[in-house]
Amino acid sequence: MRGRLKGSLVMILLLSSLVLASSAYTSSVYAQVEIKEKVPYKNLLLKYAGKILRWDSAVTEPKDLYVDALVLEVSDEIVTVNEAISVPELGFMQNRKASYNLTSGYILPQPPDAGPPPIMNQMHGYPNAYLMLPPWWFPYSLSELSVGDEIPAFNLTGKILNLKVKSVDAKVSVPAGTFKCVQALLNMTVQGGLNLGVILYWDVKTGITTKMMGWIKNMTEGATSPIHEIELTLTSATTLTPRPAPYGGLSAQYIGVVVWNTTKPLPLRINMIVSRYTVKGVMVNSTWTTPNWNLTYAVIYDKSTNLTRLEDIERGWGDLIHRAFIQHVGQPMIIRSIWWGPMDGEVGEEIPVIRLKNGTWLNLTIFDTDFQLGPHRAVASRMNGTVDNAYFEFTTGWSKDTGLTVGFIINIVNKETGGTFKIMAQLKETRVLPDKTPPLILSVKQTPKSEEVKEGEDVKVSAVVVEGGAIQSGIKNVTLRYSIDNGQTWKRIRMTYKGDDLYEGIIPGQKPGTKVIYVVEAFDESSNQKSSSQLSYSIPGKFPWTYIIIGIIIVAIVVAAALLKLRHR
Repeated sequence: MRGRLKGSLVMILLLSSLVLASSAYTSSVYAQVEIKEKVPYKNLLLKYAGKILRWDSAVTEPKDLYVDALVLEVSDEIVTVNEAISVPELGFMQNRKASYNLTSGYILPQPPDAGPPPIMNQMHGYPNAYLMLPPWWFPYSLSELSVGDEIPAFNLTGKILNLKVKSVDAKVSVPAGTFKCVQALLNMTVQGGLNLGVILYWDVKTGITTKMMGWIKNMTEGATSPIHEIELTLTSATTLTPRPAPYGGLSAQYIGVVVWNTTKPLPLRINMIVSRYTVKGVMVNSTWTTPNWNLTYAVIYDKSTNLTRLEDIERGWGDLIHRAFIQHVGQPMIIRSIWWGPMDGEVGEEIPVIRLKNGTWLNLTIFDTDFQLGPHRAVASRMNGTVDNAYFEFTTGWSKDTGLTVGFIINIVNKETGGTFKIMAQLKETRVLPDKTPPLILSVKQTPKSEEVKEGEDVKVSAVVVEGGAIQSGIKNVTLRYSIDNGQTWKRIRMTYKGDDLYEGIIPGQKPGTKVIYVVEAFDESSNQKSSSQLSYSIPGKFPWTYIIIGIIIVAIVVAAALLKLRHR
């Protein structure tokens, strides 16, 4: 039944101009940017949600349907889009790349990894249907349309099926907002008694499809085939800029299964949060959940080596993967982060990922640099072979845009005991948790001390600065701000990181009699800011020997004049 559903799904989506895009499981690590007016363009992400209302005997109650469309590449005429469809309750997920010609719809040939050719489809035994319009946007000028205009949408064995414009100012409210739209309708019975219906709404400003509905009904007398019916609405339209992982506040959710020895496969959900991102290391908090158990732990990765810190092994990986590795392989390990990896490389390149206690490295070997892993383009690598007394397999894929892990498989088989451990997971979605806590300035020191600063002597200011709060996006910069005119004007110096959360800056030497006021300011990657209290020191003035001598001379002259005056009397 699922195979029939799969074929039927593709059929109805094509006929309804719903050649759906990359599923609810599509996500990557992106920073959102304001939508542009001209679409499509690279990194445009359109997310839809809706329902399959009726579908043969496989769907008797409405099922949730999720869709994304991510624009991968754009040229003058051709647009390549990452597309898929997901119906979680049915366990259905189909992902593919599709290329559009903006004047004629889909183009052929499709890339080898695109899946079933999306523009050709056998419809209940009928000949091929050719979709003539991209489903996610209107490729022409909407301002030129009028009520009653007909738009070629499908080519059904040489017969052109047109959408008819019903309105040019339809008000549509969907989760993404309220839009003024062009409404177009197709409702007709074609050969064989199939009634085809499509209603599309395009945003007048951008041309983005905001709402769509489609149905197929067998109108033949005595037919028992039920109605197929589907609907989708736009939930968001954003421009996405890839942001390399990891960074503070990054949250990624994975779904998968885990099997340990004779246990039945257990559905697994993983929630990974980068809670701390500093110049020294990355702290990851992970929660692994199945119906039988729940594990929550923190792991620290050294940024210079990307390896799990040794002292955190037992309370980190010791809970699951590390414990399974010791049980079946027979020795502890240190593992690089399983949450991110290289975004590029060459086929055959080896990447050290696991270091055994005896110093041996186990390497992943890249086997594909543009691998389609679900809806993601990834660098894919694997290792397999015998390690001590166990067969060990590790396969993973890292997003080419961000380096975030989008899927992995770990499989261990103990050859002596027959014990097994297998875990499989793939990325479901990502989001960014806000860092609302400013940095902490723990101490500020000055060298030399205030009372010891001499004329023209540089003053070194040192500050210990760390991130605060549960979500730490990382220190962006620390600035030394100083004034020599009692705060009327200020100069800024970028402080240098010296290690162990220590930052240093130098205030240039000043003239005698100058009072220097200074403040240390710290900024994190989320634009939170913290300032220290105001500090100061003064440069002692020179002893006024010149004025004293002049004064003595003046006094001497006055005294001498007075004495002469008295003598003349």
